[in-house]
Amino acid sequence: MKILGLKIGEPTEQGVSARQNLKYGDRHYFDVYRVGGEKLPVVVHFTGSGQEDRYSYAQMASAISAAGFAVVVASLPGSSAEDNLETVLQLSEHLKFWGAGEKLDLGSTFFSGDGTGAWTAFTAGLRSFEDGRFCIKPIGLLGFSGIYEPIELAKLDYRLANRALKNAFGIGKEGNLPEGVVRLIGESCPPIFFAHSDADNLSYSQTLLLKTAIRRAGVPYSEYHAAFRRVKQDFYKRPSAPEGASVSAAAVRFMTEVLKKADFHGEYTEI
Repeated sequence: MKILGLKIGEPTEQGVSARQNLKYGDRHYFDVYRVGGEKLPVVVHFTGSGQEDRYSYAQMASAISAAGFAVVVASLPGSSAEDNLETVLQLSEHLKFWGAGEKLDLGSTFFSGDGTGAWTAFTAGLRSFEDGRFCIKPIGLLGFSGIYEPIELAKLDYRLANRALKNAFGIGKEGNLPEGVVRLIGESCPPIFFAHSDADNLSYSQTLLLKTAIRRAGVPYSEYHAAFRRVKQDFYKRPSAPEGASVSAAAVRFMTEVLKKADFHGEYTEI
């Protein structure tokens, strides 16, 4: 289904409670946004690097949680790709025990990430089906202006690209780049949602590679594409703006359809 234009006003942020600076693992922290006291499906969102401000995701997390999800926003150390993945293991183990008392339905968990955090979310999510150390296996993956192929990021002659590689993976121009997400995508991959903008010079070149791999493997997916409306790289973090509300609503539609466990065919949304 193709949707032209913007849908404004849903989900809202009414009734959302936030618990912030919750500790897990080796001095790492996460925030939780949710509504009510029932057992909820979970979205675990990984930020781009250890230097990201988790609070800047409050609006985005509130908008999604208002639609009936518990949203966990987790920071990453950014010292190396493997350290980031080890942090996901620590968080998964923590949520396995802590989440039971918090009424989190960890059997209905989505891994999400933006920027280089998308690499961690997708890599950890796809590895979890082969690596027995992961006690949470996501039923869907979400990427917002995501970096999926670090080698493609390294090809860009931008200061911002170099800074992303350093802050997210702890490497400079001469460092060893982590392998990309594309090689991990196969028939067993869960449904995928990805949002991107033509104005985003960091993630734009990555989207075609991701989409090609998804289609080749026959993985169902939903795509959100800002083609005609020029938006900032982190437009998804501001649901108070029309494009931010629109992409949050598209992500919620994706997850709602996946949770139905019926035939999922995906959707294409364009603004």
